[in-house]
Amino acid sequence: MHSDELKELNEDHPKLSVKEKRKHIARHLWEDFLGNSTLHGLHYIFEKRPALQRFIWLILQACMFSLLIWQTSTIALKYLEFDVTSSIELVTEEEVKFPAITFCNFNKYRKSFIKDTDFYKVIEKAYRLYENENNSVDWTKYPKFNDLNMTAFIYNVSHQMDYDDKTKKGMLYYCTWKGEKCDKTYFKRTLTDMGLCHTFTPDKSNNNKVAAPGKHYGLHLKISVEQPEYIGFLEFSAGLKFRIHDPDELPLVSGLGFAVMPGSHVYASITRQRTISLKSPYKTMCEDKKLPGAKKYTIAACYEVCKQNYIAKSCKCQPYYMRDIKYKSCNVKEHINCVFPLEG
Repeated sequence: MHSDELKELNEDHPKLSVKEKRKHIARHLWEDFLGNSTLHGLHYIFEKRPALQRFIWLILQACMFSLLIWQTSTIALKYLEFDVTSSIELVTEEEVKFPAITFCNFNKYRKSFIKDTDFYKVIEKAYRLYENENNSVDWTKYPKFNDLNMTAFIYNVSHQMDYDDKTKKGMLYYCTWKGEKCDKTYFKRTLTDMGLCHTFTPDKSNNNKVAAPGKHYGLHLKISVEQPEYIGFLEFSAGLKFRIHDPDELPLVSGLGFAVMPGSHVYASITRQRTISLKSPYKTMCEDKKLPGAKKYTIAACYEVCKQNYIAKSCKCQPYYMRDIKYKSCNVKEHINCVFPLEG
């Protein structure tokens, strides 16, 4: 209210009390606000008009106000989700941690170690290359066969790393790590669905970081595939399969590795990509899930564990390479009749 209007009020109503004057001023201000407000429809609610019209305008105003509250709260909650699609950070390091390298021979069993055993006779009968041949096994001929410990058997009959210059046996023909010679102690044996594999572990030297690419700064290997030891009806080809991975990841060689044929030279140069899944309050809501036998949760490791669990539940036993001890170990019959078909 302007000063002139206030003066006029005092002159027209000199006998009004201060309290009554305040009420009169407040009513005047409210009427002035309704008449000049840009909030459409507000003055229709309070003006003197039929009650039904005022009620309808009240409902409309309440609906519009509710819509305003809903839209505002939706935008606020969306903001508080901390929604991030991707976050990319480039870091240049003088030295990088060398990855683990796991490789497997295509051939699971050395022929010279099993050719005179019942195991050779069974797999020769069971693993025929041609479907029209009779591949059924008469297990009654091998009553003690299922007492065989598959884990110990695989460790014994698979290709080994130690190379003998006299017999020309063994896979590790030559090895250098950062320009210095290395031996079989730099490798640990790992069981996978490809049999016995070998993983290079640079932590042994307490110096697992490299400053530049190339064989003089990293790992240089000459591997013998021992092709005379191959069993022809089990494998169509000879060679090795390599998988370069984080030391905390499962060595999923069969599914993610790359093949190297005999008599070839392969130079593997890689780049490291690190992915961090965001936890709450971000939209991804990731959790620190734990997988049996795996130090780190990855999608590939989750797939492998699910595959192993499916095989174990279907066959009611645990393959020799399975890392979670929930089932009894598969015997030879169960491995040949159930595990091997499911692995394919």
